[in-house]
Amino acid sequence: MGDIHGDRIADIASANQCSVHLHFSGNGLFNHQIWYSSPDRPDKEVLTVSLQPDGKILIGGFFTSIGERPRVGIARLNSDGSLDTAFDAGANGNVNAIAVQRDGRILLGGYFTSVGGQSRIGIARINGYGALDASFNPNPFTPNHWRDPATNGLDTFDPKVRGVLNSIALQSDGKILMGGAFDSVADQRRVGIARLNEDGSLDNDFDPGLNSRVNSIIVLPDGRIVIGGDFTLAGGRPCFRIALLNQDGSLDAEY
Repeated sequence: MGDIHGDRIADIASANQCSVHLHFSGNGLFNHQIWYSSPDRPDKEVLTVSLQPDGKILIGGFFTSIGERPRVGIARLNSDGSLDTAFDAGANGNVNAIAVQRDGRILLGGYFTSVGGQSRIGIARINGYGALDASFNPNPFTPNHWRDPATNGLDTFDPKVRGVLNSIALQSDGKILMGGAFDSVADQRRVGIARLNEDGSLDNDFDPGLNSRVNSIIVLPDGRIVIGGDFTLAGGRPCFRIALLNQDGSLDAEY
């Protein structure tokens, strides 16, 4: 789900008269840049793209508007490349990662402090029509200090990610892999990568033991996980900036 092939990108580029530069990272999540020359162009850089099952395209990045319409960090395009004006998640900062869950809900990771007018720091989940999922509030990083925002009585869990998210990938069982520059989740030490259960709680059985940040994650068809970033150790073993993990988070030493 979410994979945009070259011919689809070509259609989007043609519809918008834009230049597309891609660096694929798999599973519909890839870091790249898009420059538009159409009236609906973003005003700043696009960092990530993900495809919904209905063919609509989610884009995230540093932008604050699409054409003349305000859209901060996250927007949705119709299959012909035009802006979906009915979708406005209302983030207040940049979105670095997007993942569409199997139930259609959308995970956002990045450098923001609110979505839809409610406190969501660095990670949020929205419904397919852009409304905030009030049951999902991991409460991660603030730009200036670590804090736990006041709860509003709607949230059912609080994983407490301490850091910035760069990448999100989904496993076939619904579990959520997240990579970035963080050092703890749910008050447990997790450096650079962690795995959440589908309800947002920390998967305590998964800890690759990295020593620095993760920028990109791919889940292979066999369930193993490729990660790239600035780490040099995984589970105490040398592993220079790219690694293959088994499903339990242990290092595949033959890679």
